[in-house]
Amino acid sequence: MRRIRKNLRLKFFSYTTPNAYFVTVCSYSHKMHFDNKAIVEVLTRCLNAIPLHYPAAKLDEFIIMPNHIHGIIWISEREDIRSKHHSLGHIIGSFKSAVSKSLHEESLIDGRIWQRNYFERIIGNEEELNSIRKYISENPLKWELDRENLANIPRRGQACLTPITTIKNIEESFYIKRKT
Repeated sequence: MRRIRKNLRLKFFSYTTPNAYFVTVCSYSHKMHFDNKAIVEVLTRCLNAIPLHYPAAKLDEFIIMPNHIHGIIWISEREDIRSKHHSLGHIIGSFKSAVSKSLHEESLIDGRIWQRNYFERIIGNEEELNSIRKYISENPLKWELDRENLANIPRRGQACLTPITTIKNIEESFYIKRKT
């Protein structure tokens, strides 16, 4: 029997609506694809290209973790581009496609890269925006305890041992884009 997937989007909300959106995109099967410097460069290049392809989209804070990306995307009011082809879903789909194409062409990854779909949250106010910015910037500090960190999932018959990490190691391991 085929599994029916739950739609993660709000049914009566247009994701072309001008707003800030908190987005999380995960790697396929939570594989640690993004802990490679060359792959991070491709991801960064594709992220920075989003506003070039979608003039109504602006990037805010984002972080590339070993198996997921968190970021804030602003969609602004643009009369000339208020179509579903400039929706948040279309922007994320295009980004994932561009990354996949580049990584496969450069032979950096074989096979699937992305988990189906993505997670988003419509940011409601300035306080929530600042809270999410803080969450994104502090995300690497919490990586050792993160449930998505496969090192924290005990294998059968093994204890879960988490290495001790210093701030210097964290800064070297993760790419953090700061607002300018």
